Amino acid sequence: MSMDGPEHVEVRYRMGGLDLLDWAFHYTLRSRVLLAMSLISTAFVIWTTHRAASGTAEKVVTAAMAFAGEWAAFLTLVPLITVARHRVHSGIDVFLRVDSSGLRFESIRGRSEIPWATLERVRHGWRGTFLCLPGGQGIVVPDRAFATAEARLEFDRLCRAWIASARDSKHPRS
Repeated sequence: MSMDGPEHVEVRYRMGGLDLLDWAFHYTLRSRVLLAMSLISTAFVIWTTHRAASGTAEKVVTAAMAFAGEWAAFLTLVPLITVARHRVHSGIDVFLRVDSSGLRFESIRGRSEIPWATLERVRHGWRGTFLCLPGGQGIVVPDRAFATAEARLEFDRLCRAWIASARDSKHPRS
């Protein structure tokens, strides 16, 4: 698959705590495990209110409040705990180079080379782009790393195209 555009893109930025908080928030929001836990506990709340012979309106309100309360806690506590656990990763300078073979991530903590076939997808949060790896890991590229919004969009487009190309070459269509 041939790509139109640059052969590689290089980005330099400083990783901050808010960047990690944005990643943790979006990761939590998409967590199937937390959603399943919430649905199970909400079903338990409905069952216990049913056994207590409560009215239908009371059951619905109780279940909705339990579900909303759990997600408010998840979306507050999980990102804060994640940032607190990984604070050593914030405030460091990062160099990221992406090309057709994959991405190279370099910081004071070390270097990583990740082929495109390893990445699952590209997401965009409130403050940056996320290159998602399996197991809830990801590389955060804040919007401020790009000179313009068009440069960030081009970066996202190239990353998506290279991931799709790697996926197509890994699993050819029959």
